[in-house]
Amino acid sequence: MTLSTLIIAFTIAAMVLTLVFSKWVKKPDSWLMSWLQNFCGVWFVFSGLVKAVDPMGTAFKMEQYFAAFQQTFEPTWAKFLAPLFPFVADYALSISIGMIILEIMLGIALIIGYAPKWTSRIFFALLIFFTILTGFTYLTGYVPSDKNFFDFSAWGDYEKNQMRVSDCGCFGDFLKLDPKISFFKDLFLLIPGLIFLIYAKSREVLWSSSIRNIIMIGSLIVTVLFSFYNTFMNEPIWDFRPFRNGAEIATTRKAELDAAQQLQIESVAIKNKSTNEVVSIPYATYMKEFKKYPKEEWGTTFNYGEPTVPKTKISDFQIMDLKGADVTLDLLNAKNYSLMINAYKVHGQDVSEQVSIVDSIFMDSISIVKKDTVRTRVFVRIDSLISTVDRFVPDAKEVAIFKDQLNPLVHELAKEGIPTIAVTGGLGVSQINDFSKSIGANYPILQADDILLKTIMRSNPGLILWQDGKIVKKWHYKHLPELADLKSMVK
Repeated sequence: MTLSTLIIAFTIAAMVLTLVFSKWVKKPDSWLMSWLQNFCGVWFVFSGLVKAVDPMGTAFKMEQYFAAFQQTFEPTWAKFLAPLFPFVADYALSISIGMIILEIMLGIALIIGYAPKWTSRIFFALLIFFTILTGFTYLTGYVPSDKNFFDFSAWGDYEKNQMRVSDCGCFGDFLKLDPKISFFKDLFLLIPGLIFLIYAKSREVLWSSSIRNIIMIGSLIVTVLFSFYNTFMNEPIWDFRPFRNGAEIATTRKAELDAAQQLQIESVAIKNKSTNEVVSIPYATYMKEFKKYPKEEWGTTFNYGEPTVPKTKISDFQIMDLKGADVTLDLLNAKNYSLMINAYKVHGQDVSEQVSIVDSIFMDSISIVKKDTVRTRVFVRIDSLISTVDRFVPDAKEVAIFKDQLNPLVHELAKEGIPTIAVTGGLGVSQINDFSKSIGANYPILQADDILLKTIMRSNPGLILWQDGKIVKKWHYKHLPELADLKSMVK
Protein backbone atom coordinates (compact mmCIF):
# COMPACT_ATOMS: atom_id res chain seq x y z
CA MET A 1 0.00 0.00 0.00
CA THR A 2 1.30 3.45 -0.97
CA LEU A 3 0.03 7.00 -0.56
CA SER A 4 -0.72 7.14 -4.29
CA THR A 5 -2.93 4.06 -3.96
CA LEU A 6 -4.76 5.62 -1.03
CA ILE A 7 -5.35 8.89 -2.89
CA ILE A 8 -6.85 6.96 -5.82
CA ALA A 9 -9.08 5.05 -3.40
CA PHE A 10 -10.17 8.29 -1.68
CA THR A 11 -10.91 9.85 -5.08
CA ILE A 12 -13.12 6.94 -6.12
CA ALA A 13 -14.87 6.80 -2.74
CA ALA A 14 -15.58 10.54 -2.92
CA MET A 15 -17.05 10.16 -6.43
CA VAL A 16 -19.30 7.31 -5.28
CA LEU A 17 -20.52 9.28 -2.24
CA THR A 18 -21.17 12.34 -4.38
CA LEU A 19 -23.27 10.32 -6.85
CA VAL A 20 -25.16 8.47 -4.09
CA PHE A 21 -25.99 11.66 -2.20
CA SER A 22 -27.04 13.42 -5.41
CA LYS A 23 -29.48 10.62 -6.27
CA TRP A 24 -30.99 9.80 -2.88
CA VAL A 25 -30.38 12.84 -0.66
CA LYS A 26 -29.84 16.11 -2.49
CA LYS A 27 -28.54 17.23 -5.87
CA PRO A 28 -25.46 19.36 -5.17
CA ASP A 29 -25.29 23.04 -6.03
CA SER A 30 -21.62 22.52 -6.88
CA TRP A 31 -20.44 19.09 -7.95
CA LEU A 32 -16.83 20.10 -7.38
CA MET A 33 -17.47 21.36 -3.83
CA SER A 34 -19.47 18.22 -3.01
CA TRP A 35 -16.70 15.96 -4.31
CA LEU A 36 -14.03 17.97 -2.49
CA GLN A 37 -15.92 17.69 0.82
CA ASN A 38 -16.31 13.95 0.38
CA PHE A 39 -12.67 13.52 -0.67
CA CYS A 40 -11.28 15.33 2.41
CA GLY A 41 -13.93 13.79 4.64
CA VAL A 42 -13.11 10.23 3.56
CA TRP A 43 -9.40 11.00 3.96
CA PHE A 44 -9.84 12.20 7.55
CA VAL A 45 -12.25 9.44 8.56
CA PHE A 46 -9.91 6.75 7.19
CA SER A 47 -6.81 8.36 8.72
CA GLY A 48 -8.56 8.57 12.08
CA LEU A 49 -9.92 5.01 11.96
CA VAL A 50 -6.57 3.35 11.28
CA LYS A 51 -5.23 5.19 14.31
CA ALA A 52 -8.34 4.52 16.41
CA VAL A 53 -7.57 0.78 16.28
CA ASP A 54 -4.35 1.59 18.14
CA PRO A 55 -4.43 4.94 20.01
CA MET A 56 -1.44 3.88 22.12
CA GLY A 57 0.70 3.72 18.98
CA THR A 58 -0.17 7.35 18.23
CA ALA A 59 0.58 8.24 21.86
CA PHE A 60 4.04 6.67 21.62
CA LYS A 61 4.67 8.68 18.44
CA MET A 62 3.60 11.87 20.24
CA GLU A 63 6.06 11.11 23.03
CA GLN A 64 8.84 11.01 20.42
CA TYR A 65 7.73 14.40 19.08
CA PHE A 66 7.58 15.91 22.58
CA ALA A 67 11.09 14.65 23.33
CA ALA A 68 12.38 16.12 20.05
CA PHE A 69 10.73 19.48 20.78
CA GLN A 70 12.20 19.56 24.29
CA GLN A 71 15.71 18.95 22.95
CA THR A 72 15.18 21.61 20.29
CA PHE A 73 14.02 24.41 22.59
CA GLU A 74 16.28 23.77 25.61
CA PRO A 75 19.43 25.49 24.22
CA THR A 76 17.54 28.47 22.70
CA TRP A 77 16.06 31.74 23.94
CA ALA A 78 12.71 29.89 24.07
CA LYS A 79 14.02 27.41 26.64
CA PHE A 80 11.12 28.36 28.94
CA LEU A 81 8.97 26.19 26.65
CA ALA A 82 11.12 23.07 27.15
CA PRO A 83 9.58 21.96 30.49
CA LEU A 84 6.15 22.04 28.85
CA PHE A 85 6.86 18.99 26.68
CA PRO A 86 7.70 16.45 29.44
CA PHE A 87 4.53 17.65 31.16
CA VAL A 88 2.27 17.08 28.15
CA ALA A 89 4.08 13.79 27.44
CA ASP A 90 2.48 12.45 30.63
CA TYR A 91 -0.88 13.00 28.95
CA ALA A 92 0.13 11.69 25.52
CA LEU A 93 -2.48 8.92 25.55
CA SER A 94 -5.33 11.31 26.37
CA ILE A 95 -4.12 13.74 23.71
CA SER A 96 -3.86 10.87 21.23
CA ILE A 97 -7.44 9.74 21.80
CA GLY A 98 -8.67 13.34 21.60
CA MET A 99 -6.86 14.00 18.32
CA ILE A 100 -8.14 10.76 16.77
CA ILE A 101 -11.73 11.54 17.76
CA LEU A 102 -11.38 15.10 16.41
CA GLU A 103 -10.00 13.82 13.11
CA ILE A 104 -12.83 11.33 12.57
CA MET A 105 -15.52 13.80 13.60
CA LEU A 106 -14.11 16.47 11.29
CA GLY A 107 -14.21 14.00 8.41
CA ILE A 108 -17.86 13.16 9.06
CA ALA A 109 -18.71 16.86 9.49
CA LEU A 110 -17.14 17.61 6.10
CA ILE A 111 -19.14 14.87 4.38
CA ILE A 112 -22.57 15.84 5.77
CA GLY A 113 -21.94 19.60 5.83
CA TYR A 114 -22.25 19.98 9.60
CA ALA A 115 -21.63 23.55 10.92
CA PRO A 116 -19.81 24.61 7.71
CA LYS A 117 -18.18 27.74 9.11
CA TRP A 118 -16.76 26.17 12.29
CA THR A 119 -15.84 22.92 10.56
CA SER A 120 -13.89 24.87 7.92
CA ARG A 121 -12.01 26.85 10.55
CA ILE A 122 -11.10 23.82 12.66
CA PHE A 123 -10.16 21.81 9.57
CA PHE A 124 -7.81 24.52 8.33
CA ALA A 125 -6.28 25.08 11.79
CA LEU A 126 -5.64 21.35 12.16
CA LEU A 127 -3.98 21.23 8.74
CA ILE A 128 -1.70 24.13 9.74
CA PHE A 129 -0.75 22.18 12.89
CA PHE A 130 -0.06 19.00 10.90
CA THR A 131 1.99 20.95 8.34
CA ILE A 132 4.17 22.49 11.06
CA LEU A 133 4.63 19.07 12.65
CA THR A 134 5.59 17.22 9.47
CA GLY A 135 7.58 20.21 8.22
CA PHE A 136 9.70 20.23 11.36
CA THR A 137 10.27 16.48 11.07
CA TYR A 138 11.27 16.71 7.41
CA LEU A 139 13.52 19.75 7.83
CA THR A 140 15.48 18.12 10.65
CA GLY A 141 16.91 15.95 7.88
CA TYR A 142 19.00 19.00 6.94
CA VAL A 143 20.26 19.46 10.51
CA PRO A 144 23.34 17.47 11.62
CA SER A 145 22.64 15.28 14.63
CA ASP A 146 24.95 17.33 16.87
CA LYS A 147 23.38 20.66 15.88
CA ASN A 148 20.21 22.43 16.95
CA PHE A 149 17.32 23.01 14.55
CA PHE A 150 17.58 26.78 14.97
CA ASP A 151 21.29 26.83 14.06
CA PHE A 152 20.38 27.58 10.46
CA SER A 153 23.97 28.25 9.45
CA ALA A 154 24.86 24.66 10.39
CA TRP A 155 22.26 23.13 8.08
CA GLY A 156 23.73 20.90 5.41
CA ASP A 157 22.62 18.35 2.86
CA TYR A 158 19.48 16.35 3.49
CA GLU A 159 20.18 13.08 5.32
CA LYS A 160 17.23 10.87 6.16
CA ASN A 161 18.91 9.34 9.20
CA GLN A 162 19.29 12.81 10.79
CA MET A 163 15.54 13.28 11.23
CA ARG A 164 14.54 13.48 14.89
CA VAL A 165 11.37 11.41 14.27
CA SER A 166 11.44 8.64 11.66
CA ASP A 167 7.84 8.98 10.44
CA CYS A 168 4.85 11.20 11.18
CA GLY A 169 2.39 8.49 12.17
CA CYS A 170 -0.28 10.06 9.92
CA PHE A 171 -1.77 6.65 9.14
CA GLY A 172 -0.53 4.86 12.25
CA ASP A 173 1.10 1.51 11.54
CA PHE A 174 -1.14 0.96 8.51
CA LEU A 175 1.18 2.98 6.28
CA LYS A 176 4.55 4.46 7.21
CA LEU A 177 5.14 7.70 5.32
CA ASP A 178 8.48 9.37 4.90
CA PRO A 179 8.25 12.81 6.66
CA LYS A 180 9.13 14.51 3.37
CA ILE A 181 6.12 12.92 1.68
CA SER A 182 3.95 13.70 4.70
CA PHE A 183 4.98 17.36 4.58
CA PHE A 184 4.05 17.77 0.92
CA LYS A 185 0.85 15.80 1.53
CA ASP A 186 -0.18 18.35 4.18
CA LEU A 187 0.75 21.23 1.89
CA PHE A 188 -1.52 19.68 -0.74
CA LEU A 189 -4.42 19.37 1.73
CA LEU A 190 -4.06 23.05 2.63
CA ILE A 191 -5.51 23.88 -0.79
CA PRO A 192 -8.99 22.40 -0.14
CA GLY A 193 -8.67 23.63 3.46
CA LEU A 194 -8.27 27.19 2.18
CA ILE A 195 -11.17 26.71 -0.28
CA PHE A 196 -13.46 25.56 2.54
CA LEU A 197 -12.35 28.52 4.66
CA ILE A 198 -13.07 31.09 1.93
CA TYR A 199 -16.23 29.49 0.56
CA ALA A 200 -17.67 28.11 3.79
CA LYS A 201 -21.17 29.32 2.90
CA SER A 202 -21.00 27.42 -0.41
CA ARG A 203 -20.45 24.07 1.32
CA GLU A 204 -22.94 21.33 0.56
CA VAL A 205 -25.27 20.60 3.49
CA LEU A 206 -27.12 17.26 3.66
CA TRP A 207 -30.37 16.45 5.47
CA SER A 208 -31.94 18.58 8.18
CA SER A 209 -30.07 20.00 11.18
CA SER A 210 -31.74 17.43 13.46
CA ILE A 211 -30.51 14.50 11.37
CA ARG A 212 -27.03 16.00 11.15
CA ASN A 213 -26.95 16.38 14.94
CA ILE A 214 -28.02 12.77 15.39
CA ILE A 215 -25.29 11.59 12.98
CA MET A 216 -22.63 13.63 14.79
CA ILE A 217 -23.69 12.51 18.29
CA GLY A 218 -23.98 8.88 17.23
CA SER A 219 -20.61 8.99 15.48
CA LEU A 220 -19.01 10.60 18.53
CA ILE A 221 -20.30 7.86 20.86
CA VAL A 222 -19.17 5.06 18.54
CA THR A 223 -15.75 6.65 17.99
CA VAL A 224 -15.12 7.20 21.71
CA LEU A 225 -16.16 3.64 22.60
CA PHE A 226 -14.10 2.18 19.74
CA SER A 227 -10.99 4.14 20.71
CA PHE A 228 -11.33 3.29 24.40
CA TYR A 229 -11.84 -0.41 23.67
CA ASN A 230 -8.64 -0.59 21.61
CA THR A 231 -6.76 1.32 24.30
CA PHE A 232 -7.86 -0.03 27.65
CA MET A 233 -9.80 -3.22 27.01
CA ASN A 234 -7.95 -5.28 24.43
CA GLU A 235 -5.19 -5.46 21.86
CA PRO A 236 -5.97 -3.56 18.61
CA ILE A 237 -8.79 -5.19 16.63
CA TRP A 238 -6.69 -4.91 13.46
CA ASP A 239 -2.97 -5.29 14.01
CA PHE A 240 -0.87 -3.51 11.37
CA ARG A 241 2.41 -4.03 13.23
CA PRO A 242 5.08 -6.52 12.09
CA PHE A 243 4.59 -8.52 15.32
CA ARG A 244 1.01 -9.51 14.50
CA ASN A 245 -0.46 -12.94 15.19
CA GLY A 246 1.00 -15.50 12.81
CA ALA A 247 4.16 -13.46 12.09
CA GLU A 248 7.25 -15.60 11.42
CA ILE A 249 9.63 -13.55 13.56
CA ALA A 250 12.65 -15.87 13.40
CA THR A 251 12.51 -16.23 9.59
CA THR A 252 11.80 -12.56 8.94
CA ARG A 253 14.51 -11.35 11.32
CA LYS A 254 17.14 -13.55 9.68
CA ALA A 255 16.09 -12.41 6.20
CA GLU A 256 16.20 -8.72 7.16
CA LEU A 257 19.59 -8.97 8.88
CA ASP A 258 21.05 -10.95 5.96
CA ALA A 259 19.77 -8.36 3.50
CA ALA A 260 21.27 -5.53 5.57
CA GLN A 261 24.67 -7.23 5.58
CA GLN A 262 24.57 -7.65 1.81
CA LEU A 263 23.98 -3.96 1.10
CA GLN A 264 26.38 -2.55 -1.46
CA ILE A 265 27.71 0.99 -1.70
CA GLU A 266 26.30 2.43 -4.92
CA SER A 267 27.67 5.97 -4.93
CA VAL A 268 29.73 8.44 -2.95
CA ALA A 269 28.79 12.07 -2.29
CA ILE A 270 31.97 14.14 -1.93
CA LYS A 271 31.76 17.65 -0.48
CA ASN A 272 34.53 20.22 -0.74
CA LYS A 273 35.13 21.67 2.72
CA SER A 274 36.13 25.07 1.36
CA THR A 275 33.68 25.69 -1.46
CA ASN A 276 30.83 23.37 -0.35
CA GLU A 277 30.87 21.92 -3.85
CA VAL A 278 29.21 18.48 -3.87
CA VAL A 279 30.23 15.77 -6.33
CA SER A 280 28.35 12.48 -6.61
CA ILE A 281 30.15 9.65 -8.36
CA PRO A 282 29.71 5.87 -8.61
CA TYR A 283 31.50 3.91 -5.91
CA ALA A 284 33.65 2.02 -8.44
CA THR A 285 34.84 5.34 -9.90
CA TYR A 286 35.60 6.71 -6.45
CA MET A 287 37.76 3.70 -5.60
CA LYS A 288 39.84 4.36 -8.71
CA GLU A 289 40.11 8.12 -8.19
CA PHE A 290 39.96 8.55 -4.39
CA LYS A 291 43.46 10.08 -4.33
CA LYS A 292 42.00 13.11 -6.10
CA TYR A 293 39.88 13.80 -3.03
CA PRO A 294 42.15 14.03 0.06
CA LYS A 295 40.39 13.93 3.41
CA GLU A 296 41.82 17.31 4.35
CA GLU A 297 39.82 18.95 1.56
CA TRP A 298 36.84 16.65 0.96
CA GLY A 299 34.22 15.01 3.14
CA THR A 300 32.68 11.76 1.91
CA THR A 301 29.26 10.21 2.39
CA PHE A 302 28.62 6.66 1.21
CA ASN A 303 25.20 5.95 -0.26
CA TYR A 304 23.91 2.39 -0.02
CA GLY A 305 21.32 0.73 -2.18
CA GLU A 306 17.94 -0.40 -0.91
CA PRO A 307 17.91 -3.77 0.88
CA THR A 308 16.27 -6.65 -0.96
CA VAL A 309 14.16 -7.25 2.16
CA PRO A 310 12.74 -4.02 3.67
CA LYS A 311 13.76 -3.43 7.26
CA THR A 312 11.10 -3.49 9.97
CA LYS A 313 11.17 -3.35 13.75
CA ILE A 314 11.71 -7.11 13.69
CA SER A 315 15.37 -6.43 12.89
CA ASP A 316 15.68 -4.79 16.32
CA PHE A 317 14.22 -7.77 18.17
CA GLN A 318 16.78 -8.53 20.87
CA ILE A 319 16.48 -10.00 24.37
CA MET A 320 19.22 -9.91 27.00
CA ASP A 321 19.60 -11.82 30.23
CA LEU A 322 20.51 -10.10 33.50
CA LYS A 323 24.22 -10.64 32.82
CA GLY A 324 23.99 -8.77 29.53
CA ALA A 325 24.19 -11.85 27.29
CA ASP A 326 22.11 -11.95 24.11
CA VAL A 327 19.56 -14.75 24.41
CA THR A 328 17.39 -13.78 21.42
CA LEU A 329 18.13 -16.93 19.44
CA ASP A 330 17.32 -19.11 22.45
CA LEU A 331 13.73 -17.96 22.11
CA LEU A 332 13.52 -17.81 18.32
CA ASN A 333 15.17 -21.20 17.79
CA ALA A 334 13.23 -22.94 20.56
CA LYS A 335 11.26 -25.92 19.29
CA ASN A 336 7.57 -26.39 19.96
CA TYR A 337 5.63 -23.97 22.15
CA SER A 338 6.75 -21.38 24.69
CA LEU A 339 5.16 -18.46 26.50
CA MET A 340 6.39 -14.92 26.88
CA ILE A 341 5.03 -12.32 29.28
CA ASN A 342 5.54 -8.84 27.84
CA ALA A 343 5.76 -6.08 30.46
CA TYR A 344 7.30 -3.09 28.72
CA LYS A 345 7.02 -0.94 31.84
CA VAL A 346 6.82 -2.09 35.44
CA HIS A 347 5.56 0.73 37.60
CA GLY A 348 6.81 1.13 41.11
CA GLN A 349 9.22 3.07 43.27
CA ASP A 350 12.59 2.64 44.92
CA VAL A 351 12.43 2.83 48.70
CA SER A 352 15.20 2.93 51.28
CA GLU A 353 14.96 0.67 54.30
CA GLN A 354 17.09 0.41 57.42
CA VAL A 355 18.10 -3.15 58.17
CA SER A 356 20.18 -4.71 60.94
CA ILE A 357 23.26 -6.59 59.71
CA VAL A 358 25.30 -8.89 61.95
CA ASP A 359 28.72 -7.40 62.49
CA SER A 360 30.34 -9.78 65.03
CA ILE A 361 29.50 -12.55 67.49
CA PHE A 362 31.18 -12.88 70.89
CA MET A 363 30.97 -15.97 73.11
CA ASP A 364 31.84 -15.99 76.78
CA SER A 365 31.30 -18.43 79.65
CA ILE A 366 31.23 -18.47 83.44
CA SER A 367 31.41 -21.36 85.88
CA ILE A 368 29.04 -21.65 88.80
CA VAL A 369 29.80 -23.89 91.76
CA LYS A 370 26.74 -25.16 93.52
CA LYS A 371 26.72 -28.08 95.99
CA ASP A 372 29.96 -29.46 94.65
CA THR A 373 28.66 -29.22 91.09
CA VAL A 374 30.30 -27.03 88.53
CA ARG A 375 28.01 -25.71 85.87
CA THR A 376 29.19 -23.68 82.92
CA ARG A 377 26.95 -21.17 81.25
CA VAL A 378 27.78 -19.81 77.82
CA PHE A 379 26.76 -16.29 76.88
CA VAL A 380 26.54 -15.10 73.29
CA ARG A 381 26.69 -11.43 72.47
CA ILE A 382 25.84 -10.26 68.93
CA ASP A 383 26.89 -6.85 67.69
CA SER A 384 25.03 -5.51 64.66
CA LEU A 385 25.18 -2.57 62.33
CA ILE A 386 22.26 -0.56 60.96
CA SER A 387 22.53 -0.21 57.19
CA THR A 388 20.35 1.47 54.54
CA VAL A 389 19.24 -0.76 51.68
CA ASP A 390 17.43 0.34 48.51
CA ARG A 391 14.56 -1.87 47.38
CA PHE A 392 12.21 -1.69 44.41
CA VAL A 393 8.53 -1.91 45.34
CA PRO A 394 6.36 -2.61 42.27
CA ASP A 395 2.84 -1.28 41.87
CA ALA A 396 0.39 -3.40 43.85
CA LYS A 397 -2.12 -3.63 40.98
CA GLU A 398 0.51 -4.96 38.59
CA VAL A 399 1.71 -7.46 41.18
CA ALA A 400 -1.89 -8.66 41.52
CA ILE A 401 -2.18 -9.14 37.74
CA PHE A 402 0.86 -11.41 37.78
CA LYS A 403 -0.08 -13.32 40.91
CA ASP A 404 -3.79 -13.75 40.24
CA GLN A 405 -4.00 -13.95 36.44
CA LEU A 406 -0.72 -14.70 34.69
CA ASN A 407 1.15 -16.95 37.11
CA PRO A 408 -1.65 -19.51 37.54
CA LEU A 409 -1.63 -20.01 33.76
CA VAL A 410 2.11 -20.18 33.10
CA HIS A 411 2.92 -22.17 36.25
CA GLU A 412 0.40 -24.83 35.23
CA LEU A 413 1.74 -24.88 31.66
CA ALA A 414 5.25 -25.34 33.07
CA LYS A 415 4.06 -28.68 34.44
CA GLU A 416 3.16 -29.61 30.85
CA GLY A 417 6.70 -28.79 29.71
CA ILE A 418 5.83 -25.37 28.22
CA PRO A 419 8.54 -22.89 29.34
CA THR A 420 7.84 -19.25 30.12
CA ILE A 421 9.96 -16.13 30.12
CA ALA A 422 9.01 -12.59 31.08
CA VAL A 423 10.60 -9.61 29.36
CA THR A 424 10.60 -6.06 30.66
CA GLY A 425 12.26 -2.77 29.84
CA GLY A 426 13.56 0.13 31.88
CA LEU A 427 14.52 -1.76 35.05
CA GLY A 428 17.95 -2.45 36.49
CA VAL A 429 19.09 -5.91 37.55
CA SER A 430 18.37 -5.37 41.25
CA GLN A 431 14.94 -3.95 40.44
CA ILE A 432 14.12 -6.99 38.30
CA ASN A 433 15.19 -9.31 41.11
CA ASP A 434 12.97 -7.45 43.58
CA PHE A 435 10.09 -7.57 41.11
CA SER A 436 10.57 -11.29 40.56
CA LYS A 437 10.37 -11.94 44.31
CA SER A 438 7.29 -9.72 44.64
CA ILE A 439 5.28 -11.63 42.03
CA GLY A 440 6.56 -15.08 42.99
CA ALA A 441 7.79 -15.94 39.49
CA ASN A 442 9.24 -19.38 38.80
CA TYR A 443 10.40 -18.22 35.36
CA PRO A 444 13.30 -15.96 34.32
CA ILE A 445 12.72 -12.24 33.80
CA LEU A 446 14.82 -10.83 30.97
CA GLN A 447 15.47 -7.40 29.47
CA ALA A 448 14.71 -5.68 26.16
CA ASP A 449 14.26 -2.20 24.77
CA ASP A 450 10.96 -0.80 26.04
CA ILE A 451 10.10 0.74 22.64
CA LEU A 452 10.52 -2.67 21.03
CA LEU A 453 8.27 -4.25 23.64
CA LYS A 454 5.65 -1.54 23.09
CA THR A 455 5.75 -2.31 19.39
CA ILE A 456 5.24 -6.02 19.99
CA MET A 457 2.29 -5.54 22.29
CA ARG A 458 0.16 -2.71 23.69
CA SER A 459 -1.09 -4.59 26.73
CA ASN A 460 1.10 -4.06 29.79
CA PRO A 461 1.50 -6.82 30.79
CA GLY A 462 0.37 -9.24 28.12
CA LEU A 463 0.85 -12.89 27.19
CA ILE A 464 2.30 -14.22 23.93
CA LEU A 465 2.29 -17.81 22.71
CA TRP A 466 5.27 -18.71 20.49
CA GLN A 467 5.90 -21.77 18.34
CA ASP A 468 9.17 -22.36 16.50
CA GLY A 469 9.99 -18.64 16.30
CA LYS A 470 6.46 -17.66 15.26
CA ILE A 471 3.92 -15.61 17.21
CA VAL A 472 0.85 -17.83 17.48
CA LYS A 473 -1.38 -15.51 19.50
CA LYS A 474 -1.26 -12.49 21.81
CA TRP A 475 -3.60 -11.83 24.74
CA HIS A 476 -4.37 -8.66 26.65
CA TYR A 477 -4.23 -9.28 30.39
CA LYS A 478 -7.95 -8.46 30.56
CA HIS A 479 -8.75 -11.20 28.06
CA LEU A 480 -6.46 -14.07 29.02
CA PRO A 481 -7.46 -17.56 27.82
CA GLU A 482 -8.87 -20.22 30.07
CA LEU A 483 -6.31 -22.77 31.23
CA ALA A 484 -8.11 -25.60 29.44
CA ASP A 485 -8.18 -23.65 26.17
CA LEU A 486 -4.49 -22.79 26.44
CA LYS A 487 -3.62 -26.42 27.13
CA SER A 488 -5.57 -27.54 24.08
CA MET A 489 -3.67 -25.06 21.91
CA VAL A 490 -0.24 -26.42 22.88
CA LYS A 491 -1.06 -30.12 22.54
